[in-house]
Parts: sequence; C-alpha cells; structure tokens
Amino acid sequence: MALSTITSNIDSILGLSLAVTPSNREESTVLSLGYDQTQSTCEIIVRHTGDPSFLSRYPDVMEFRPLANAYAIVTVPVSFVDVLAKAPEVLYIEKPKAFFLGPLELPSDSNSLRQVPPMNTPNTLLPNLPQQYPGKGVLIGIIDSGIDYSHPDFLDANGNSRILALWDQTLPPGMQFYNNEELTLAANATSSQDKAAICPSFDLSGHGTHVAGIAAGTYGIAPQSSLIIVKLANDRNASFPGTVQLMEAANYCVEKSLEFQMPLALNLSYGSVYGARNGVTLLDTFLDQLSYQGRSIFVSGTGNEGDKPNHINSEIAGDVAEFTIGPYETAVSIQLWKAYSDTYDIRFQSATSSVAREIAPTFGSQSITFPGLKLLLFYGVPSPYSPFQEIFLQLLPEDSSAFLPQGLYRIFLTPRDVRLGTWNLWLSSESGGSSSGFLTPSPFTTLTLPSAGNRILSVGSYNPSNDNYSSFSGRGYTSDTNQIKPDLVAPGENILSCAPGGGYSIRTGTSMATPFVTGVCARYMEYGIIDGNDPNLYGEKLKATLHRNARRLPGYQKYPNPQTGYGALSFGSL
Repeated sequence: MALSTITSNIDSILGLSLAVTPSNREESTVLSLGYDQTQSTCEIIVRHTGDPSFLSRYPDVMEFRPLANAYAIVTVPVSFVDVLAKAPEVLYIEKPKAFFLGPLELPSDSNSLRQVPPMNTPNTLLPNLPQQYPGKGVLIGIIDSGIDYSHPDFLDANGNSRILALWDQTLPPGMQFYNNEELTLAANATSSQDKAAICPSFDLSGHGTHVAGIAAGTYGIAPQSSLIIVKLANDRNASFPGTVQLMEAANYCVEKSLEFQMPLALNLSYGSVYGARNGVTLLDTFLDQLSYQGRSIFVSGTGNEGDKPNHINSEIAGDVAEFTIGPYETAVSIQLWKAYSDTYDIRFQSATSSVAREIAPTFGSQSITFPGLKLLLFYGVPSPYSPFQEIFLQLLPEDSSAFLPQGLYRIFLTPRDVRLGTWNLWLSSESGGSSSGFLTPSPFTTLTLPSAGNRILSVGSYNPSNDNYSSFSGRGYTSDTNQIKPDLVAPGENILSCAPGGGYSIRTGTSMATPFVTGVCARYMEYGIIDGNDPNLYGEKLKATLHRNARRLPGYQKYPNPQTGYGALSFGSL
C-alpha cells in the first residue's frame, strides 16, 4: 500500500520519515533523528544556490544556520519540508544521519594508568619521526567527545594550554565557546569546582581525550602542535551525534584556522553507516568543498565494520540476499543501492511468512505488513550528484511494545533489464549487537562515512605488535566509484594515550589509528608550510606524499588494496 509521494530532491530516509505516522517514526532512531515530536518540527540539511537569506522569505522557516559553500541547517515544521523542497533555490535536502563510535573503542583496561610506560606510547610506534618537526605552528582539530583540558599532556612547558579554542555543543547558549586564556586559567585552577566555574566542559567517555593525546599529547605524534576542540552534542532524539553536529563542527574548525592563519589537520574519528559509500552524500560533498578553504587536510577513520555481518553485494549473493534477525531487536534498517539503469523485480520475505511480497518499482513510500512485522520502505531515484538509486527499508515490530520476529529473511532481486548488474545492501541494527546480519557477508566496502569522501584522507587500522591488518577495520574500495580507500593504515590496536583525570588508558579501533595520521600530517605541514620548504604541502599533495611513503605490510601482493590502501603510515623522505 502506498503511503505518499513527495518531491524527489530529498534523500530516501527523509522521504520515508515524512511519510510514516509520527508513532512509527518514533519507533525508529533512524527515522526520528532530527525531529522534535512535541513541536512537530524537524532539522534538515539543505544544499542551495546563492545567498541563504532566501530562507527568510518563508515564515515557516523557524531557524536556519548557514554553513560554507551554500549549505545550511534548517529547522521547519514537518509539513513544510515538501514546500521548501520545491523552492527554486533548493538543490537537495537530506535528513541528519547518526554518528557513533565502534564497540571496540572503549578502554581495554578498567583503570587508567597513572604512569606512562617507557615504551608503546604513540610516538614510539612510528619509525623515523624527525624530532625537528613536532607540529609547531600547525592547528590540529579534534571533533569528538570533548577533552580533559587539564591533562598535563595538553599544556606547554610554562603551564599554558595548547588548546586555542574549544566549542562544547552540549552546553547552553552563552556557555559554549572558550578561548586559550580561559582554558589556561581553568587548567591551572586548583579544584574541580574552580575549573568548572571557568570552563564547565568535560569528556565523560574519554574518547576525545584519548584521540587528542595520540595526535598531539606530550607522548603523541605532534606534541608541539596547537589544538582546536569541538565536543559534539547528541541529536535531540538519540544518544549520539548526527551529521548536523559534525558539519557545524567542521565549519567552525575551518573558520578558526582562517582566523588564526594556521594550517589545519582535522581529525574525524566518528563514523556513520548511512549512505552509499561512494562519496556523494551532502556530508561528503560539504566536507570536500570545505577542505578547499585555507591550507587543510581532513582525516577520517574507516570505522570498525570490517568483520561485522552488515554488508552483502550481488557478487556474493547472486539473486537472493539472506539475513537473520536475532533476539530483542527493536528496529533494523537496510539500504539497497543499485544503478538506476538496472531494473529488478524485488521481493521481500519475512521470517514469519512463506510467501515473498513484491516491492512496487514506484517512486515514493510503501508499507507492507507481515505477521509480527511492519516493513516501511522508500523507493528513491538518483540525485543530481549521483546516478545511483537507493531503496531504504525499515523493519519495525507490528506491535510497538514487541520485538522483531527472529529468524531468516530474504530479499529477492530478479534481473529484468540489467546493464551493470551490481548492487549493495547494508544492514544496521539499532541494538548494536552482532546477532543480526547477512548469512554470507562481504567484508569489503564496509567504510563508514565520511571516509568515502573524495578529499578525505581515510585511515584503517593494523596491529603494531605484529604488523597484521585489523580484521575489524572498515575496508574499501568505495561502491560504484571504486576510489582507493582506505588511503593508509596506522596503529589501531592496544594504543596507550591520555585519559580524563590526568592518567592514561588503552583503547582499540580505527578512531585510534586516525590521529596517528593527523599528527603526521601536522609534522609534514610544519616542514612544508611553516618552515617554507613547500607552501603547498596540504590537501591532495599531502595525501600523495603519504601514499608515496607508505610502508608495505607483509602478506599483501598488490598495492594499493582494499584492506591497507597504499600501506602503513610512515614518515618518509620529504
């Protein structure tokens, strides 16, 4: 049964979230992200032409926050999205997507270590780090869970904070922004109460502090670099940030780098599982264009999905994709991406039914009911930025107080008129567990966003103790566009770095590998830009330099490859 049909210049997840009932929307974190149910409003990402002031023509636009290069974050009534999408200045609209940390990226030890061991700190894990280039004069941006600004690793020899600016998105307006002078006073305050009175920003998870310590701590890769920190706020309907928060954070970091007139190495250790992994979402294009401003490089981890059963493609599945749903699942979403030129008869079979039901090949939203299951889906069309088509499926229990039926599910894709013949399915479980997934998953094209972006320097993980590639590390290449991702791998297992409270802890994940590369980028930028040896050593030129100097890991015959890219991070010849 068709639910509704609306304008086609919105992404499929937004289309479905607008079409379903408010109660169905609330049952799914994916669909409810960005919504304020009590006010019947939603936050959306808009790509437009010209000046964003055109939005002020519409009295229903409750708020808009302009970003660089004709992007904006806009809050409107749910009923007004379709009207805004038809505005001549609006090119495309996307719904916010969730960002998360992989399950591996928790402390490996229960207690923070109070002394730094003489070995296995980040700066000892990379050979040939030149002491004369410690990142001085370069700005490292950390967009994450915040930072323990009092940690001694982030103070210089005189006790001054090396953090030039901090934006805590979680704090009330008027209390979010702090400069270097305030952070120095807070870091040197004698009590936690005095610290909080000056700067009440804390890193509760410790993830951001750990990441910052790898990139720029005393025992990190670029120990004399300056820092800019953004603590991401959670979306109003979730316990994690969304693309809106990340885009605004990246925009802020670039603006501050231009204000300080400093080159920027921006670290992005969060990831999203929503998108085609081909570098064409609004987040991808926004970050690509933003990276052209000033002298910068953006570094992102490929995520920890490499050994999860969350991806399958036509090469492995043939015409039938089978997946299981385990116990206690409240919602599962599936993205089917294919070439728009290819036509398939698509059918869906629930674990509770012996009969597969047809998905009508008609643009818009549909609803199909099985015993114990509601299947909500949106049949999309290509965007102006991609020739590929998404069909987004949301699985919800028929009774909102129950769980999804357990068992085996099937999606049949019978070729009708096929030219390319390739498709990809990605599955996401809201429980975050591993009991649901495809029976014969593919570990490739398991990148998280934004690491699939064209201009992003993407980083996977390897174990520095044995030079083995990390099985959890998200792999390339990108879907459809076949870009070489990851660019590099870096140490990502059992990494010792800063923890809140002045101590140190051990964590594992691509989030830990990413700041190794960010710190090395700062060192290269000091050599090239600050010391004047090569004022153009940033962006694509810096990526190419890292590719050239990458170290080959044992066991791989071909470079680059979808696991390690061009190889392991190494500070080679300049």
